[in-house]
Amino acid sequence: MKKTWKRLGAFLLAAVMILGLSVTAFATEPGDPSEPAAPAELTEIDISKTVQVGADLSVPAADFTFTITPVGTAPAAGLTQAEGAKVAVAEGATGTGLTGAVTLTIGLDAFEAPGVYTYKVVENREDPVAGYTYDANEYYAHVHIYNKAEDGTFEPVCYAIIVNRSQTEGTPIASDDTTTKIGGNTDDEGNVDPIPFVNKYTVKDPDDPDDPSTLHKVAVTKKVGGNQGDHTKDFTFTITLGNLLADRAITVKKSDGSTSVIAAGDTTATVTLKHNQSFEIIGLNEGETVQIAETQLEGYKGRVVDADNTVRVAEQEEGADVATAAITVAGDLSMNFHNDKSGTIPTGIFLNYKPFWIMGAVALVLALVVIGKKNRREDIDL
Repeated sequence: MKKTWKRLGAFLLAAVMILGLSVTAFATEPGDPSEPAAPAELTEIDISKTVQVGADLSVPAADFTFTITPVGTAPAAGLTQAEGAKVAVAEGATGTGLTGAVTLTIGLDAFEAPGVYTYKVVENREDPVAGYTYDANEYYAHVHIYNKAEDGTFEPVCYAIIVNRSQTEGTPIASDDTTTKIGGNTDDEGNVDPIPFVNKYTVKDPDDPDDPSTLHKVAVTKKVGGNQGDHTKDFTFTITLGNLLADRAITVKKSDGSTSVIAAGDTTATVTLKHNQSFEIIGLNEGETVQIAETQLEGYKGRVVDADNTVRVAEQEEGADVATAAITVAGDLSMNFHNDKSGTIPTGIFLNYKPFWIMGAVALVLALVVIGKKNRREDIDL
């Protein structure tokens, strides 16, 4: 029996060795045509520009430009654009999607060592053209530099560019960010997805941004809850507008029928609401932004929930102000600001009288004992 097991073991060992030799025999030799090719060397990546235009609209002339900023140890000359580079949109251009591109060049000579070098890419918004919304995204291009020299020198080469919204690969810069790749190389053949920037043109006339066909409203309702919530108190809200397509008056209408106006050239207003009251910001264009901040009252906890029950701002600490992020208008929006105040029902009033209850109970017991003894004596005398 032992000999049988030994023979079986020897057979299996020999089979494994033969298999290993056979695999080695089929390994590709250097230069074999079947050997995988090295990744393509990358020298540039594009910024793509798409302008989404409303139906039957023609746009005013606009130039879209970009800024590339090195992050950390990245050399400034490592990723550059040509001087004066821009995407130009001609006046009167039509179509639902106008496109263009700016090419960024990888300056290999600027790199002194292998590594991953990061560059922030943003669209310039300092001189906006009325009617357009601008892309506020911050993109990060991570340029992967390798050494392809084999003689001990450094010969830089780029085999990969990864673009996302994270300053550090794998580390999101905000809670709602992901490190999902947005642009960069997609394969080993040098195909590169661009860094995408999108703009919109929605108003029919830049001199008439109040065209009712494109206007939206943002509604806010106040809800007070909790066993100590006061339905008669006023809660103060601050409205801040941004990215306005043109300076103009914006109307704020309360549910009690009163109205106020955010004057042309101004971007803020203050409104007060009680429980179940509301206000509407009327006449907003798509792409403009609104931020709502509430000054919290002592003892209250605040949160913000959209009309569809989506939590926009989670419950804050007691007494902390509540504010939404800047909301980009994409249609009508309704949200509820909840303020809750609750307290433990006091039981001290019962404790204050407890000693008297105890004394009364003791007196009652003593009285019953005395009465009982007296009754027993009377029974004995009989």
